[in-house]
Amino acid sequence: MQDDRRRRLVAGHVVLPLIGRTHEIDGWWMTVDRHDSLGLAVRGSHELDVESLMADLLSPGDCFLDIGANIGWSALQGARAVGRSGLVVALEPEIDNFELLAHNVRANVASNVVPLRVAAGRASGWRTLALDTDNAGGHSMVRPVDRGRGQRVLVVAAGDLCSLLGVVPRVIKIDVEGAEPEVVAGLGPLMGAQPLDVVLEFAPERLRRLGTRPQSFLDHLRDTFRSVQRVVPSPEPYALEPVHSLSDLERRLDGRPYTHLLCRWGA
Repeated sequence: MQDDRRRRLVAGHVVLPLIGRTHEIDGWWMTVDRHDSLGLAVRGSHELDVESLMADLLSPGDCFLDIGANIGWSALQGARAVGRSGLVVALEPEIDNFELLAHNVRANVASNVVPLRVAAGRASGWRTLALDTDNAGGHSMVRPVDRGRGQRVLVVAAGDLCSLLGVVPRVIKIDVEGAEPEVVAGLGPLMGAQPLDVVLEFAPERLRRLGTRPQSFLDHLRDTFRSVQRVVPSPEPYALEPVHSLSDLERRLDGRPYTHLLCRWGA
């Protein structure tokens, strides 16, 4: 965590002033936030294992729902995978991130991406999003607001939103800084006859700090989905491991704060 904070400080105060915030990365023109929180301008990728998995899960014509879309990197990668016959719905509630998301979609003429400034949760309503001034990827719906640093945002249940839009996602990606259990609780209407793959961030210690028992959330995922597997970056570009227990999963984190889980519904 300290290494990530140090990288963002160096990027924001040293690197970006020299090289600028807009770069062509993997064929996309991306304008990053002022700290390059995803590390795109410096590394040229973000979570390559998850990027590769998403490319394998998505096919032309699919619908991809990106929850916690940030500045649009995963949404644009998804747009490439689903093609012009497919659709990407990208949800991002924080205003600065959303403006960059919308800008990056326009800059790349990604007409199959629909950016929406909403958050996903258990039910619809207005909530306060706690802001992380150091990390544009660290805003959270479930963390207490620090010194008034918050934004009122509209929250919708993802299943209800998809019903309203008339879309059926084939793949959902969830990265919402500890609010993953609430988002999963709002997916109900999407658990139908069609297969659904959900890729989500799982951070046991963060869940504990925010008052959620990671064991309870993991049990809920295993009870709800046909299978739950851990995404690992080795051998490259990624591999899938079974999740035997929470203790085994935490032991395999090797000091990292989070991992990603692939949760599969249906055939």
